[in-house]
Amino acid sequence: MLDFNVGALSAEIKLWFANAIVGMISADGAVTDDEVAFLREAIDFLEKVDDINHIVEMVKRRESPPLQNMNIDTKIARAMLFYIADIAVTDGSLSQTEINYFKYMGNKIGIDDSYTLRVIGWAKDDYNIKKRKQELLREV
Repeated sequence: MLDFNVGALSAEIKLWFANAIVGMISADGAVTDDEVAFLREAIDFLEKVDDINHIVEMVKRRESPPLQNMNIDTKIARAMLFYIADIAVTDGSLSQTEINYFKYMGNKIGIDDSYTLRVIGWAKDDYNIKKRKQELLREV
C-alpha cells in the first residue's frame, strides 16, 4: 500500500518510481507472484504504453534499470523507500544484490545508506511479524 498519492506526481517521477520497482523485483534474478502484484501497481500509474511495455520487458529479462538522480520531496522519497522495501522482502529472503540495489536507489533520491539500511531492517522485521501472525492464525 502506498503512503502517498502517486497520481499527484509528475510523469517523470512516476516513471522513475516504476523503474525502481522493476529494479527491486529483478534484483535477485527471480520474480515471484507477490512481486508481480507490485509490478501491476506500477503499470497502473504509468501513462504511456511504451513505458509500460519497457518495464514489462525489463522484468522478463530480469534486468534492473539504471536510475537517474531525481529531486523528490524527502517525505515522498522515504515513502517510496518503504514501499520498495516491502518488495525486497516479499519472498522471505534478502540477497546482498537486493540490498545493494536498494542503497543505490536511495542514493539516487538523496537518501543516505544509513537511512536505507534502517528501512530494510524495518521491512525484515515487518515481514517476520506478518509471517508470525499468519502462523498464529493457522494454529488450531
